[in-house]
Amino acid sequence: MSVNLLLEDSSFLKTLIIGCTTANEFKFIKTITHKMMNEPANSNELLISERENDDCLYLERHYDYEFVIGRHVGDFYYEEVHGMSLRDTLNTNLSIFGLKKQTLLEWLRANDYNCIRYDRNFDLM
Repeated sequence: MSVNLLLEDSSFLKTLIIGCTTANEFKFIKTITHKMMNEPANSNELLISERENDDCLYLERHYDYEFVIGRHVGDFYYEEVHGMSLRDTLNTNLSIFGLKKQTLLEWLRANDYNCIRYDRNFDLM
């Protein structure tokens, strides 16, 4: 099954590739593009676990190109943010989760995408 990318994501991904600065960023762009087009996540895909980064952020992909960002600190869960495209998700300002003012894209770049895992699509497990 292959799904077309949203127009806004297609343009955004082209811009990301042009500005790509590391091998991990390139891998993220290529892998997430492939997943959105060819690997549905009806049961969700956990791309970032709150247990695997110091800021306690998590990122899930739902279906093809819907994403959920959240933060879980101790017993406290911040309200989740739903992005209906990759562009909107990566442009989410993390200050709404009590973190410094930066977008998810800036946060990923600062961490060189090391917190991303591509093997947790629960449809395939």
